[in-house]
Amino acid sequence: MKPIFTFLFSIFSLSMIGQNHAPSATGAKGLAMGNIRTVSTDATSLFGNQAGLAQLTKKNAFVFGENRFLLPNVNQFSAGFALPTTSGSFGFAVQYFGFDGYNEQKIGLAFARKLTQKLSIGAQMDYLNLRIPEYGNSGKVTFELGIQAQISQKLMIGTHIFSPITIDWNETEVVPTIFAIGGRYQPSKKLTLSAEVEKDFEYPLNVKFGLDYQIIEPLSFRVGFSTFPVQNSFGIGLHLKNMTIDLASVFHPILGVSSGISISQNF
Repeated sequence: MKPIFTFLFSIFSLSMIGQNHAPSATGAKGLAMGNIRTVSTDATSLFGNQAGLAQLTKKNAFVFGENRFLLPNVNQFSAGFALPTTSGSFGFAVQYFGFDGYNEQKIGLAFARKLTQKLSIGAQMDYLNLRIPEYGNSGKVTFELGIQAQISQKLMIGTHIFSPITIDWNETEVVPTIFAIGGRYQPSKKLTLSAEVEKDFEYPLNVKFGLDYQIIEPLSFRVGFSTFPVQNSFGIGLHLKNMTIDLASVFHPILGVSSGISISQNF
């Protein structure tokens, strides 16, 4: 059992460079676009930049599942619900990542509101749990903050920081502090270009690029790229009346293919 655990843990470490509850893809759409997350504006903002919740006008529920490198035991599952009110938008998020020998859970409560018509802020309180059966469980509380600014009709800028204060898991490991800033440019109704820079203070800079093109009215095609780890991604999105279904695949040059699906529903 121990060799299997060691192998899976090694794959896990390579795949996410020590994820430790770091902000993840905002659904399969974000996954397909290089894992860009700071400019999302629906319930997926619960996992990338909570300020995006302030843009909601309807209740929105979201589920996301991802398999890493075709390994049946290495998966991520996320679900969230967002409720816009006259005082701002409230959100609830849950997330699981890992396998039997190593897994992480995250529960978050979020709030976001518009300060002006073009400026939004958001915050989320998180409970993080890390479970390794041979070593037990560890739980911590932290928070994350986000801002989005609509610079013009075509350009949006978003920033986000996760766990801005140092929180120790143990004597050698800490909850990562991660800062990201990104932009979304829409030269036309059919085309969206996105870019983002993310810095985990323990690892090199991660630069991301993404493109979303609406092929026909209900169907979008997406591609993306990131530099740390180096990965290429692509996917499609199907837009129905009150539902969106997104599919994505990511290719790592050493570890292979990961895939994800997400469903978002407005009420």
